[in-house]
Amino acid sequence: MYCKEEGIILQTFPPNTSHGSQPLDRTFYGPFKRYLKQVHDEFMRRNPGKAITIYDVPIISKLAIEKAFTELNIKKGFSATGIFPLNHTAIPEKMYSLSKTSDLSGETMKKLSLCRLKLFNV
Repeated sequence: MYCKEEGIILQTFPPNTSHGSQPLDRTFYGPFKRYLKQVHDEFMRRNPGKAITIYDVPIISKLAIEKAFTELNIKKGFSATGIFPLNHTAIPEKMYSLSKTSDLSGETMKKLSLCRLKLFNV
């Protein structure tokens, strides 16, 4: 009731879909890992024979974070997951399938799917 009165649109995700609905998982961590490898490789080329120490890790990480954590990547993450702008088709329907570890029945999942369709007027 509070959300409705305050004009807040509450968005929920079906069970077991978080792997596809996390903005940073989709567009930050992949590029971050690639940039981290590039910075690491560059460090090794510039310092042949030197082992990376705990004192080198912060600067190596900082350089990779600066490349990956950009405004564009953040916006892409929210767009890719359909959070903003709202896009109910951003997450493929197959990701809503029942998990083997779920305690929800097939009938309950059907009801959830129908609610989702009604919610988005599909």
